[in-house]
Amino acid sequence: MNDKELKKLNRKELLEILLSQAKLIEELESELARTQKELNNKTIILKEAGSIAEATLRLSGIFEKAQEVADEYLNSIKESKDLLVKNEKNKKNSKTSDGLKAHVTCQKDDKNFKRRKGKMSDEKNN
Repeated sequence: MNDKELKKLNRKELLEILLSQAKLIEELESELARTQKELNNKTIILKEAGSIAEATLRLSGIFEKAQEVADEYLNSIKESKDLLVKNEKNKKNSKTSDGLKAHVTCQKDDKNFKRRKGKMSDEKNN
């Protein structure tokens, strides 16, 4: 409506227009408040999504580091096992050679004993 039309209206009509405008303003303010709440919620959701994405990336880095440490631990266990097996083999070889040495020594001692015994019996007989 333009100014000329408004001037032609009576008081009652002007008040009705004011009332309808007031209702419209209230409705628009209510809708604006609701829309702002929705916008705030979406902003919060977006921020949380960003935070979740950042947290996921950080956790991913933590898991990668944990995997590296676990791999290193397993490698060290394998190396320790290999050393143990190698040492056990060396001990077995050492025991076998020690056993052979002891056997040879016993045979020599037995021969020496028999020689001495034979000499002693020869001396008794003479």
